[in-house]
Amino acid sequence: MGRERPIPVPPDADLDMSPPHDPSDENRPLRVLHFADLETVYDSPEHVGRLAGRIDALRDESTLVVGAGDDTALGSLALVTAEGRAQARPFFEAVRPDAETFGNHDLDPGIDRALELTDGTPQEWLCANVRGLDSVAPSARFEVGGRRVGVVGVAHPQTAEMCGVNVTFTDPVSATNREAAALRERGAKYVVCLAHLGDDPNFAAAVDVDAVLCGHETTRRTRRVEGTLLVQTGGNGTEIAEVVFDGGEPTVTFHATAEAPIDRSVAATYRRRRNAAGLDDVVATVADPVERTADVRFGGECRLGNFVADAYHEETGADVGLVHSASLREGLPLADEGTVADVLGVVPFETPLVELELTGGDLRAALEWSGEPFGDEGGVNLHLSGARVRLDGGRIAELRIGGGAFDAGKTYRAALMNYLPRTEYFPTLSAENVVAERGPQYEAVVAHARDGGLRVNCDGRIRRG
Repeated sequence: MGRERPIPVPPDADLDMSPPHDPSDENRPLRVLHFADLETVYDSPEHVGRLAGRIDALRDESTLVVGAGDDTALGSLALVTAEGRAQARPFFEAVRPDAETFGNHDLDPGIDRALELTDGTPQEWLCANVRGLDSVAPSARFEVGGRRVGVVGVAHPQTAEMCGVNVTFTDPVSATNREAAALRERGAKYVVCLAHLGDDPNFAAAVDVDAVLCGHETTRRTRRVEGTLLVQTGGNGTEIAEVVFDGGEPTVTFHATAEAPIDRSVAATYRRRRNAAGLDDVVATVADPVERTADVRFGGECRLGNFVADAYHEETGADVGLVHSASLREGLPLADEGTVADVLGVVPFETPLVELELTGGDLRAALEWSGEPFGDEGGVNLHLSGARVRLDGGRIAELRIGGGAFDAGKTYRAALMNYLPRTEYFPTLSAENVVAERGPQYEAVVAHARDGGLRVNCDGRIRRG
């Protein structure tokens, strides 16, 4: 990885302070390589090695390499090794990205741990809509192939609520426009925004930038909104988006990483870490692969959701087990010899498994809150164990607990990861109702897999009509 990186331009540099360059460079297109939501890529040595190799093969002196958040986050290595989220550092040091913004999961371990990582990695960490992180710049300018390029970073405005940190995230639109205007005044020919907001066309329409490069969701997307290009890649390092600026409208090409040349040094580093942590130990043989796609986890009752909900239910003895569909991570199917790493990667969160005592009415209200995702197109926001629901137009028409009739006046115990009552996304799942706390939720999931829990089927827990 011997190519020179683009040169960050000091914030107070005037136009006549630009480094000298050959004017013919300006005829070369500017290329931006974009990734986001790498999440569990570090658990697969070959996969992370090929991601690094793909970036190196695509990069040249007219290229900027950027990330749009959740690129340090999640995965089994982050849970069971001393490095934690610093698992990303060897990849960053090899690839040397130019700029990055924060995803919500990057801040899960807390502000201090996040800032330790930002201080020790080579890229410029940017976030324009945060208060309280004085060491993080809102934007930066780079000299790329003789041109100045401005980069703004913004995080999701609900980041503090999502990860429980004591900082304030402000309106990303006004923050982006403020920084974009300042960058253009200081000579930026192009301005791109790294936005950990998901596929948000309203944001793209409201900001004065040339391109919005998204994180937070993992469905490939390309849009042009009010003259602004919006790009979102598939997650977990499955692909890189290449955005080319060549005088007209920017163009996008997606590059898969599955068959990329492999950076053997990066792969070897992660292989050593994985072996040392015992992540290759086999916990179950899976004859019928358990799929982990986005369509599966949000598309209705699924074996993956049933497996995790069963783990919470059976390992605690609670009346019901509940798992948020968004907590199930996408990846390769669980198949053949399932390892500790494979199972940890399904719900790679350190949060405790807790039991809540809820009235029947509050339990039903929590499920009803899922009415919109449960709606007519078949999506679900929760997966269940110990309970069965029948849905009619997104509303719960029938609910049974433990094979018996539901009683709104009865008190029930629900087992779930502490994230839900801590963030209060589900209004009636409150931290005040927690009556027992177990160990890290992933320990229950691994134990359940060892006990045969991956021999799981769909059995009519969520029905329609």
